[in-house]
Amino acid sequence: MKLENFILEGGFTGTTLFGLGRHWDLHSFAETRSLRFEPRARTLAMEWTVPVMVNPWGSSGNRARGCRLVFENVVTLRMTESDPAASVADDATIADVSRIFPGEAVYSWMEKGAEPERFRLRFRFQSGRKIEVESERARLEPIEGSEGETGA
Repeated sequence: MKLENFILEGGFTGTTLFGLGRHWDLHSFAETRSLRFEPRARTLAMEWTVPVMVNPWGSSGNRARGCRLVFENVVTLRMTESDPAASVADDATIADVSRIFPGEAVYSWMEKGAEPERFRLRFRFQSGRKIEVESERARLEPIEGSEGETGA
């Protein structure tokens, strides 16, 4: 998968993306708002929003009210169930994002030498739910705009 305009800070696992000249902390205040798969277009969009407050993304220059990851030519989309005891808020809160490699059972997120072309992004939620995505490419889009504006 080619990450067109962002990286996962920390290399192989973390909670923050860096792209478009900004940091995007998907754990602290961001809430997962949607997951939309369009089978005919083979695209997947995941969206997060943050509350109106100062510095919700962990990046003082980032005043976006949300962000979207768009995956094109999706090859794999896998989602596990949540822990039944988990809250709805836990199902909307990212615990971590990891680059994982198909076929690796143990330590599938660890660096294996040269930068591999084929990997998946795994989004793990506080509820225990996991979403894995493998696609040809992924890009980060800001959701700018009103609805209270962030960075108060």
